[in-house]
Amino acid sequence: MFMYIIEQGTGNREQGTGNREPFTTRNLYIDLLRIAATFGVIILHTSASNWYSTPVKSFNWQMMNLYDSLVRWTVPVFVMISGMLHLQSYNIKDNFCEEKYKICQKILRIICAIIFWTIIYNMFFPLVKYLFKDRNLIILLGVIKSLPGKIIFGPGWYHLWYLYMIMGLYLITPIIIRFINNAQEEHIKYALILFFVFGTCIQLYNTVNIIFDNIIAWLPTSDLYFPFPEITGYTGYYIAGYYFSKYDTERRNKILLYIFAILSMLFTILGCSLWSIYKNEPRGDFCGNNLPNTMFIAFALFVLLKNISSAKFFEKYKRIIIFVSEHTFGIYLVHDLLLQIIGRIGLNSLTFNPMLSIPVIAIIDFSIGLFITIIIKKIPFLKKYVV
Repeated sequence: MFMYIIEQGTGNREQGTGNREPFTTRNLYIDLLRIAATFGVIILHTSASNWYSTPVKSFNWQMMNLYDSLVRWTVPVFVMISGMLHLQSYNIKDNFCEEKYKICQKILRIICAIIFWTIIYNMFFPLVKYLFKDRNLIILLGVIKSLPGKIIFGPGWYHLWYLYMIMGLYLITPIIIRFINNAQEEHIKYALILFFVFGTCIQLYNTVNIIFDNIIAWLPTSDLYFPFPEITGYTGYYIAGYYFSKYDTERRNKILLYIFAILSMLFTILGCSLWSIYKNEPRGDFCGNNLPNTMFIAFALFVLLKNISSAKFFEKYKRIIIFVSEHTFGIYLVHDLLLQIIGRIGLNSLTFNPMLSIPVIAIIDFSIGLFITIIIKKIPFLKKYVV
């Protein structure tokens, strides 16, 4: 069915042209996606704060699972946004030296952000403890000694893994650009079909196969191994962001995509819930970023916001949306530090009913993160390189 959507769903390029053209107006849906994905990450990490210590049959854990499952599209959407923006920004006429210069600029900014935030995250609590509680210099020096290895081999903090991954995509962007600019629409469709089959479906089979103990008797009992690194992983989402931003999707195929997204959401929620209850332990096997259910949700959300972003409601608040969007990178980077602080003062997903506590904490975290990012952006060097 995904192949049908891809094959039949796009017949026209935006702007009615077959040539790649730079955007002359701001795509508000990208700003909306950035904000939604950033807030979704905070929801995800808030709901995961007591994930492993809460009984899976309890109402509290089921609410955590609900929120966790609802926002598993965040990283794929982030990658799609990057693909849309970076694959659009390069020009096939640029010489390779110019392309390398652009890439080096982007990677330098990411490296600076990695160094800065790895130090902040690893030093903050030991330093606070040293200054105000336990003046144990040996522990503090041990933390400092471990920093170079965490920065180089990473991630220095769990959510900073995304920065390492996106650097890899930046490095192969010139190669992908050659494919994009010399490919017809059918070639890009073919790449996305390969991503769907080899990048997501095989992973889903491996998950199901483990759960049901080799569901198909004549298939191998171990995981299927069919490596296709060129189009699996996050590269597929990177190309998909470009594809869905450039091509219109027919109405009937949008509906099909939305239906599959809803079914995928139910599959994720119920799959994780039932499997965890059966195993009597928290399980997130159906929440992977590179599974077909996550892929359908990410694609559907991208297409949905692309089509509704021109609504008068959004246009009315366009300036605010753009302002918040421009600060989302900083919010993403600082959000877990804030969650750690909020948790230490006694506010977490179990402080009161998680149906309310999770979104409330996420809103608080997002708001404070926005304020901190605004402050940081007023400092010239930090504005350019760490947020």
